[in-house]
Amino acid sequence: MEALQITLANGDVTAPEKLRHYFEAVFAAEDSGEEFAVRLSSVWRIGYGRKADAVAALRKSFVEGVDFEVLRQLPENPTGGRPEEVYSLTTSCLEYFVVRANREVFDVYRNCRKAVKNLLRGSLPDFSDPVASARAWADAEESKQLALAQASQAVAQLERARPKIEFADAVAIAANSVPMGAAAKHLKLPGIGRNKLFRMLRADKVLQANNEPYQHHVDAGLFEVQTQHYKAGEKGQRIVGTTRVTGKGLQWLTKRYKQAA
Repeated sequence: MEALQITLANGDVTAPEKLRHYFEAVFAAEDSGEEFAVRLSSVWRIGYGRKADAVAALRKSFVEGVDFEVLRQLPENPTGGRPEEVYSLTTSCLEYFVVRANREVFDVYRNCRKAVKNLLRGSLPDFSDPVASARAWADAEESKQLALAQASQAVAQLERARPKIEFADAVAIAANSVPMGAAAKHLKLPGIGRNKLFRMLRADKVLQANNEPYQHHVDAGLFEVQTQHYKAGEKGQRIVGTTRVTGKGLQWLTKRYKQAA
């Protein structure tokens, strides 16, 4: 007989039926094509006492962009507070990251998975009938060959368009923003060069400690972050963000600092 309540790692109590509804919604989102269908905020309590511990474990054992993604969400008050990082997981990451930490929760999860598989089995052909089996095999092979042909065509089109795409991206960045050194020259403030401007913007909470702008300034169109890839020896490639100032941002900086000078 199924227990009426399940105690989670942080002490919260939930009902199996509530978990079942949540997992069914997750599987439905996954079937619709959503890759990162699970919100960490909804499931971290299963295996962890604090969200911070769950985030640390997630980043240590799983790969961003493959097992999970992070989106930055502005707080309700746009003038205060840091943007919240919203973590979303794949269903496989969900299972190995938190669900297996609680046997009762895992039983609910596994039963939901079984129900989904049973639904899929109901749509399979009767393999005891050789004619039906041959027809199903032919249909599957035809679909496979069509998918491969479409994928090859898409890759070829992307390769042909790549130089144009890269050129368009470069022009867009150059037209819409300038590096911080050029922004400092534009301001023409006595003794203020690139590095001092960075320090001023960090002190004024415009930029973060890594010199990237806070998200609400990006959303306002004042700054852009240009991502660059470079080789880091045995560690492979690394991605670095470079802060650039937009035309609107130059006007904003001029108004902010020239009036204060």
